[in-house]
Amino acid sequence: MPVVVALTLGLVLGLWAARYWMPNESGAASDQAQLTEGTSHPSTAPGPVDARGQGSASLQLGRCAEVYAAQAPSLRAVGPAMTQWEVHIGAMNKLVVGAISWAQAQQFWNQTRHGAARNLERFADAQRAYRQRTVRCPTPTREASHVLRECAAVVTARHRELMRAAAALKTWRTHVHHMEMLRRGEMSAEDATRMWLASWRAGDRQVDTYRSAARETYQVATSHSQRHNETAGPCTG
Repeated sequence: MPVVVALTLGLVLGLWAARYWMPNESGAASDQAQLTEGTSHPSTAPGPVDARGQGSASLQLGRCAEVYAAQAPSLRAVGPAMTQWEVHIGAMNKLVVGAISWAQAQQFWNQTRHGAARNLERFADAQRAYRQRTVRCPTPTREASHVLRECAAVVTARHRELMRAAAALKTWRTHVHHMEMLRRGEMSAEDATRMWLASWRAGDRQVDTYRSAARETYQVATSHSQRHNETAGPCTG
């Protein structure tokens, strides 16, 4: 990064840290009350398990279908939180290259604050339920039906997508928490700026990785639908 750009960015971020998220809007307290750390970690639940010894083909398909259904709440909850994080990061990317002004960037950042903690908590709650499930989708054998193989492939892709989403939203949650600390006077502007730069860089990479996983999920699911010309889903026998 050129020296002039770096110095300008440092000045801008210093102003941002001093002014951003000041306690002058309603709803901030309720958002903070819902914001708890450590609940948006990537899923540690294992993916598909070995199909040997997992019962009949219909039983295995039923288990995969249960996991497929269990993933749905988390996948629905990703959108609102991830969109806010993308807008937040995107504003910084545009600010750095001079595509938008400081005032425009601040407007984007202020907009993404609204409901951020609630959206993160909804995703964390859905992920918690998903991780705590006891059913696992067996990894199909070569003798498995095409329905079971395709169902397991979609479940695996969705699981990977959720893991990538959880990693990105963990960084967003951390940044939201830091900004609340700054707003309450529990963090210096210098520390807030340093941590934001780290979150911005990590978040930019993580969101790209998540989007790539989401595209892969879409391609796997779409491939199934096109082959079978059906809308009922990949896990229906």
